[in-house]
Amino acid sequence: MGNIFSKKDFIFEKKLASSDTLSEKAMCVYYSLFTSIMIYLLIKLDRLFFDIFIKNNEKKLIKLHSGLEKLFEERKLETDFEKTKNLLEAYEIFKKKNFDNRYQPEYQHQPP
Repeated sequence: MGNIFSKKDFIFEKKLASSDTLSEKAMCVYYSLFTSIMIYLLIKLDRLFFDIFIKNNEKKLIKLHSGLEKLFEERKLETDFEKTKNLLEAYEIFKKKNFDNRYQPEYQHQPP
């Protein structure tokens, strides 16, 4: 009895696994090729879109970097101008104090 069940199971698997006609087999091959080609194309399109996306973002990043460098340079010049202005004011005050100090001793040390 064990042999009868094994033969029935084998026949049942053979019928399900195999196609009856050549056209069904051809359609299975066609669909398997079609799905693999579609997956390949989707992967390539995905890569293409991400490459385009990355290149656009790189261009934007380069523009932002150059703009940021310009802003830093402008700020640096502005800061240097302010610093120079403050140094000139300090020098004028220093010069004025030295000028006043130079003439004050002459008036204080006059002979009687």
